[in-house]
Amino acid sequence: AGIMEIADLFVINKMDRADSYFAMKDIEDTLAMDDARPFKREVVGTTIKDPKTYQSLIALLTKHGD
Repeated sequence: AGIMEIADLFVINKMDRADSYFAMKDIEDTLAMDDARPFKREVVGTTIKDPKTYQSLIALLTKHGD
């Protein structure tokens, strides 16, 4: 199995860097091709420059744990 088949949540760190949104978009596009799962796998971006991004990550982790 490939690495993209394992995770339910993908975290892109350093979203404050140039072109980081391209990496995030690439992962989202790749995940969109997998329609065999009964749930949507999430992609979230984080950056130390914006603490709210970590709140989003924690919210997704909590949601996934339920």
